Amino acid sequence: MFGIINNSQRSRLKRRRRGASAVEFALVCPIFFITIFFCFEAGRALIAESFIEEAAFGAARHVEVVGAVKAEAVTYAEEQLSMIGIDEASILVEPYANGSLQNEIDVNTEEVRVTIEVETSSYSTTGFYFRDRKFSRFATVSTARLGF
Repeated sequence: MFGIINNSQRSRLKRRRRGASAVEFALVCPIFFITIFFCFEAGRALIAESFIEEAAFGAARHVEVVGAVKAEAVTYAEEQLSMIGIDEASILVEPYANGSLQNEIDVNTEEVRVTIEVETSSYSTTGFYFRDRKFSRFATVSTARLGF
C-alpha cells in the first residue's frame, strides 16, 4: 500500500505546496520588481543622454553661422533640454580660432564646441541607480565663417 494516500495526507501536502509557493513568491518578487524598475530607469537615462547629445550638437550647429553669439547656443540647448524636463544643466560654449580659445564668437572663429553636463539627481526619478553621476556630452562643429 505504498502508492495509496488518504485524504488527510493529501490535504497536508497541498498546504505544504501552498506554503512553498508563498515563500518562493516572497523571495522572487522583490528581485523581479527591482529588475523592472532598473530597466525603466536605465531606459530613461539612455533617453536623457541622447537628448543631451542632440542638444549639444544642435546648439553648436545653431551658432556656426555668421552673426551668432554664445548666448544663442545656451538658449537653444536650454530649450531642447526643457522638453524632457531637465532644468538644471551646465552649458559651456567654447569658440576656437587658430587652435586657441576665444572669449566670444567672431569672424575669426573656426570651430565651436558646446559641452553640456547634467547631474543625474536633477533628472533621475529615484536617484538610486544613478546617484552622484553626471551625464556629459559635447559637440564640436566647424563654422561657416572662413573666408569672410
